[in-house]
Amino acid sequence: MDFDFIRQVLPLYVEAAGLTIRIALAGIVLSFVVGLACALVRYYRVPVVRRIAGVYIELSRNTPLLIQLFFLYFAFPHLNVLDNILLGPMKAQGRDRKDVEPEAVAWLERVGLPDKAKAYPRQLSGGQKQRVAIVRARTVLQQSVERAGQEVPRELHVPRAQEKIEKNKDYPLT
Repeated sequence: MDFDFIRQVLPLYVEAAGLTIRIALAGIVLSFVVGLACALVRYYRVPVVRRIAGVYIELSRNTPLLIQLFFLYFAFPHLNVLDNILLGPMKAQGRDRKDVEPEAVAWLERVGLPDKAKAYPRQLSGGQKQRVAIVRARTVLQQSVERAGQEVPRELHVPRAQEKIEKNKDYPLT
C-alpha cells in the first residue's frame, strides 16, 4: 500500500467531504424552509399562494425521485459544449476561464469535435455527447490527478476512447 499517495490525497478527500456536508446541510435547510412555507400557506389558507403550494406539494409527492433527478439533470440545456466543459474546472477547482479554455479546445480537437464548441447538447449525436463527456471528465480529472502525482484512469485516455469510436463507427447508434 502506498501511504505517501494516501498522505498526498487525504486533504483532497477531507475538503471534498466538507463540501459534501455543506451542500447536504444547505439542502436540508432549504427544504425545511420551503416545506415550512408551504405548510404555513396551506394552514392559513392564503388564496393564490395556497394553490401554488398545493401544486408543488402534489408534484413532489406524486413524481418518482428518478424522474425528478432526470428533470434536474436535463433542465438546463442553455450551456453550449465549451461552457459545459469549462464549468467543472472553473467551479470545482476555481480555475480561470482563460486558463482552462485553451486546454478544453485542444481536447475537443483531439476527439474530433473542434467545430462543436459552440453547439448545444441537443444539437449533438449520441456519440458526440459521449466524446464531450470524456473531454469534460478529462479536464476536471487532469488537474486533480496531476496534483496527486498519479496517472489518468485508462477509461479516459483519449487514444483509447478514439479507438473505440473508430472500431464502432460502422454500427448505427440506436
